[in-house]
Amino acid sequence: MRFMEVGLLRNSSGKVYQTVKAYITGLSVDYRDPSLKIFSRKEETVRE
Repeated sequence: MRFMEVGLLRNSSGKVYQTVKAYITGLSVDYRDPSLKIFSRKEETVRE
């Protein structure tokens, strides 16, 4: 409870969130090209 009174619990949870967010961003940058191949959407034109 003492940590909550001082505000350390909130500060540490914010740091954990920022760390996870940075990690996921790093992974998305590293795997950008393979994921573009998987999730690329080729639009088909409709001709009448």
